[in-house]
Formats: sequence, structure tokens, C-alpha cells
Amino acid sequence: MELDAIFRMVSGRLSISTCHLLSDLVEELPDAGVVLDLFCNEGLSTVVLASSMDYYGKSQASVIAVDTHVTNPRSDTPHEDGTIMKHLKNLRSFRVLHRVTPIVTSVSFISKLLNKRSVNLVVVQVPVNSATMMDSLMPEIQLGQEVIRNGGKIVVCCPIQTMQQAFEENVSRCFISKDFSLVVNRPEVKVYECVGKKNGNKVDKEE
Repeated sequence: MELDAIFRMVSGRLSISTCHLLSDLVEELPDAGVVLDLFCNEGLSTVVLASSMDYYGKSQASVIAVDTHVTNPRSDTPHEDGTIMKHLKNLRSFRVLHRVTPIVTSVSFISKLLNKRSVNLVVVQVPVNSATMMDSLMPEIQLGQEVIRNGGKIVVCCPIQTMQQAFEENVSRCFISKDFSLVVNRPEVKVYECVGKKNGNKVDKEE
């Protein structure tokens, strides 16, 4: 797996250890698993996820990569000045574009496109230009909880060290439901597994 090469060539804020974690989670996906990648920016997370699907032989797996890709809202051409072209270039460079559906939109719109229980893995990154931690996390995590399949996982990443104390507190508030269990707890990344319940009993994981 060429994670080191991806990490060197694709700009992003995720640490190499978080990239390895994402790759490991892809290994657990079913063959036709679907990953929702939110705030993908220039595509470090997307390339890692899609390349890992190739590496682990997930022949029908795919990534839905969502971002507004706007870095300067005051620009007359915000998308041209943003990250969408770099995102597409990185996907082509690593030959994984065929696995990815890039969607240039906000989370509020993407929630209308996805069915409930339709995704096996959700990756949420705290956006660089977030006004407050809760404003930037709550809608994305709520979306993840709606679309994640039983047995699936939601990964929430905050690579900015100065924000990590608030990050831990705010993420835990977003997962008050007993249907989610914290399975990875690192300063920069939290992973919650959906252990969906029905009539008081855990349901079988969906394949």
C-alpha cells in the first residue's frame, strides 16, 4: 500500500497515522461498501480510501466525496479558486477517479440525496474555516448517524492540536445515542461504531 507516497504528494491535514487508520477501516468493508467522505478538500482522505479499496480488492466499493471546495467565498469564481481541480487531479494521478463520485455541495444538500442506512463508513473532518467546533461538526455527524448501516463506523478527525480538547468534548455530545459505541479514541480522531438496536437487542451487522 502506497500510503507514504500519497501522504507526500497530496496536500491535507490528516496525520500519517490517521491515514493508516482509514486504510485499515477500508479493509473491513464489504466488497460493495460505500464510504461517505465529508470535507475532503484536496483529497488526501479520498485518495487514501479509494487506493485502499484497490489494495484490498474491494472490487465494487466506492467513495462519495463531498465538499463545497470553496476556499474564498468572496471570489468571483469561488470554485475555480478553490480545491475541486486539485481534488480531481489527485484522483487521476493515483488512478482512483473511477471509484469516486465527487459532489460539490454542502452537507445540507447531500442529506437529500442519500437514503438512510446506505453507507458503511463515514469520514468527517473538521473544516479549516469553521466558525465554531459545534457548528462545523453537528450537521455532518447527524448526517452520518442517519446514513450509516448497522455495524458501520463514523470517523471524526481533528488534526489541529490546539482544537483537540474542545474536539473531544463536542464530539462526545454528538454521540449520546446508545446505538453508537466509541471504538477508537485518539486525540486527533474518534471512531464510533453503529451497534443499532431493535426491541432492546443488538441487530445483526448488515453485509
